[in-house]
Amino acid sequence: MNCKQALVDTWRKLVAFYPQQCAAYGDIGGAVFQEWERELVKFEPAVIQAATVAVLHDGANEFPPNLPKFERHCEAERDRIERMRDRPGAPWQVPHESVVRIEMAKQRALCGELAALAPKPARMIRNWTREDQTALERLVRQWTEDTGLDGLNELLDDYPFSSGTHREILERAARGQHESLQLA
Repeated sequence: MNCKQALVDTWRKLVAFYPQQCAAYGDIGGAVFQEWERELVKFEPAVIQAATVAVLHDGANEFPPNLPKFERHCEAERDRIERMRDRPGAPWQVPHESVVRIEMAKQRALCGELAALAPKPARMIRNWTREDQTALERLVRQWTEDTGLDGLNELLDDYPFSSGTHREILERAARGQHESLQLA
């Protein structure tokens, strides 16, 4: 993956996560996208991907990041990755696909946008299967608004997806112990 591909992936995730707010950003290849591409070319694709996940985890915000804020996320992720690389025997990590998909599904459910859940992958994508996506959709549709975010977390965080529960994946990632997250 190169920088542009990472940015295209980021752009799609931001538009999916913040559909109304990102409308002003325009399409992939548009003027705003080109400006982001010119500024973000200095970062490795994995840094852009990690910054995207950091932004999505910061999804409590009502608005997507502007370019300076996204650059700050990239700089923070680059620094974190460099620190991880400097530690002997400590591989750095790419965000787990399930984390992104589950957090996006939570945000969409809370915004009442169930129809806009991420499409089912045709194959396994970084430890996320079609069955995982089907289960996620079923669980989100079981949730009722009167239970709020706590009820949604209760439904999703302990469900046994193919790579483990959401809570387990986050804990393993925090400890750097999920082998499928590690890059050489």
